[in-house]
Amino acid sequence: MSPDLKGGIWLVPEEPSAAESVGAKKLLPMAPMRSNRSNPMVFLDLSVGGEPAGRVVIELFADKAPKAAENFRLLCTGERGAGRWSGRRLHYKGAPFHRVGGDITAGNGTGGECAFGDGRYFPDEGLGAVRHDGPGVVSMANAGPNTNGSQFFITFAEAPWLDGRHVAFGRVVDGMEAVTAVEKAGSMSGRTVRPVVIADCGEVPRFKNRGPTRKPCSISDLNKHCDACNTSSWNLLESRSPAGRLSGVGIE
Repeated sequence: MSPDLKGGIWLVPEEPSAAESVGAKKLLPMAPMRSNRSNPMVFLDLSVGGEPAGRVVIELFADKAPKAAENFRLLCTGERGAGRWSGRRLHYKGAPFHRVGGDITAGNGTGGECAFGDGRYFPDEGLGAVRHDGPGVVSMANAGPNTNGSQFFITFAEAPWLDGRHVAFGRVVDGMEAVTAVEKAGSMSGRTVRPVVIADCGEVPRFKNRGPTRKPCSISDLNKHCDACNTSSWNLLESRSPAGRLSGVGIE
């Protein structure tokens, strides 16, 4: 796959290790913990070949790339309605992946539009503030400087050659197995061998004020609606605190 992205999920491939070359099982890259609890979180529900592939939860680095982070959040929620440039709804829901993701207007890498309503693109910001330093980095695809629209890619390995050329603005904090499922649908040409679609997407709501007696949501809440949080249980990401206690991450 070429590092020169002109359309866009594009997964930066990882070189096989010596162990993998002789048939050893490849370990799935682990998603990191959330870096800043004040940053917004969004989700992408992915399907491959018409079958659910899983949910990807992304921390958006509003503290490092605020414009790119807000653009992605708006495109996940669809709250801006139709775009002035294309007349199409500014929403990732239903958008296919061709080589990368997020072409909400043409679906083939020739389109895309930012969510701000003042043109098709928004300018680069904070180049190098977030490095493409490992799996799960979410970054803007572009056709050159200052051509950020809606197309994006997710790295699957360190990709330092992209630093300074693409605005990285987020990181996968849960659901790398779904990213892997998309990567397996790729090909040497970079195009998917099966249809890959963002079946649903949105922002992960924050908890309401739980009050002094509110107990943390437990893992048993994951398969039911959580009335105390006034949100569905998929908003709970499992993690362990230093004390080993299960807790919700990224939605306080």
